[in-house]
Amino acid sequence: MTYLSDCEKCMQANPKIQRQQMGCGYESAIDADFVWMPEGMRLRPGETMKHCAGYTCRLPEVIEIARARVHWDKGSIESFCDGRPTDAMLLGIEVLDASANELQGALMTPRSEGGLRGEE
Repeated sequence: MTYLSDCEKCMQANPKIQRQQMGCGYESAIDADFVWMPEGMRLRPGETMKHCAGYTCRLPEVIEIARARVHWDKGSIESFCDGRPTDAMLLGIEVLDASANELQGALMTPRSEGGLRGEE
């Protein structure tokens, strides 16, 4: 059983080797080109992951960029930052926005065409 949305529950419910296979940031890395992910989160052929998506999404800098993106979308990034956002924040927002758009496209594209949408 996995708990990608709750690291504490995951650490209690899953053995160390499974968490390592998932790319858990709380465990030492193992030699693998692709970490295990639930079926619904599988990447397209040729893409690799090294870290658990649940762990990564809980990193403070990822949370800050996700919050900043909401304000950026609304045209209020300056109030979120108490002035001008840093170049690092703007770059993070751009990367997150591009990744979200890429995922949206992949979810709309059938697997037979290289996307993530299941065949109907």
